[in-house]
Amino acid sequence: MSALILPDGDRLRGITVRQPWATCILAGKGPENRPKSWSWRGRVLLHAGKSKPETAMLREPLVARTIRHQELTTGAVIGVARLVDCHHDPAGSPPCTP
Repeated sequence: MSALILPDGDRLRGITVRQPWATCILAGKGPENRPKSWSWRGRVLLHAGKSKPETAMLREPLVARTIRHQELTTGAVIGVARLVDCHHDPAGSPPCTP
């Protein structure tokens, strides 16, 4: 994650997320599993990574319903999200569930 210092001293940060998850987050997707937690909370620019999504992933029912009729932009900022909380899963456990 990187930070941009704005004129009033506020910070705007950005995060890169692969498609189709970036679009799903903007549509209200529940928990986003990440490899590490951040102490920072607030708005983040949501950047869609450049890699193309796997076809099998696009067929998952929840993903397919969310992205239907939407263009999956890659390599660009596609919106703003709010990071509200993070938690650590115990070592060796699977990621949290919705």
